[in-house]
Amino acid sequence: TGVVPSANLGSGTASSSTILYGDSTYKAEPGGGKVLQIVQMAKTDTTSINGTSYGDITGLSLAITPTAASSKILLTGNINYGFQNDGWLKFQVDIDGAGYNDVTGYMGAAASNRQVGAFGVFQAAGTAGWSPMFLHTPSYTLTDVLTYKIQGIVSNGTYPFYINRTWTDTDSTGYGRTATTLTFMEIAA
Repeated sequence: TGVVPSANLGSGTASSSTILYGDSTYKAEPGGGKVLQIVQMAKTDTTSINGTSYGDITGLSLAITPTAASSKILLTGNINYGFQNDGWLKFQVDIDGAGYNDVTGYMGAAASNRQVGAFGVFQAAGTAGWSPMFLHTPSYTLTDVLTYKIQGIVSNGTYPFYINRTWTDTDSTGYGRTATTLTFMEIAA
């Protein structure tokens, strides 16, 4: 019939949870490191950050509900902005409505009165992009919703950060507008 019985291919038990390896044995499928789900969002409009205390960036929030216990969440994205002065960005997470906290392990070390964040620019005027990549290990219950957001702060309340545009936003071909994305992946532990 052209069908080869699984027993003729290798030793062990063929099933939906086993894989036939090169040594002709059926073994359990590896559990860790697999991508279980991907969620993504895109922000195409512009907004600004203009505070000397961390504040939410409108439209830069994304939720994911893990499908397995003890998963890790790979936080990636591309945040584009124009600026005229120093500023910093960071991730915060809310686990099932318990309140937002900084993402553990993805912040600079505190040092006296200095600002800390996951990313910063230290120059006057320009455009930049932040492409975060961090494997977060949250503590959650299987049905919990994990909502991540990005916050920003500027060193001088006079000069805001502008998301998806240059700081001057001049209407000419020498200036542009961009999109910002967040992509999160649930990774099996």
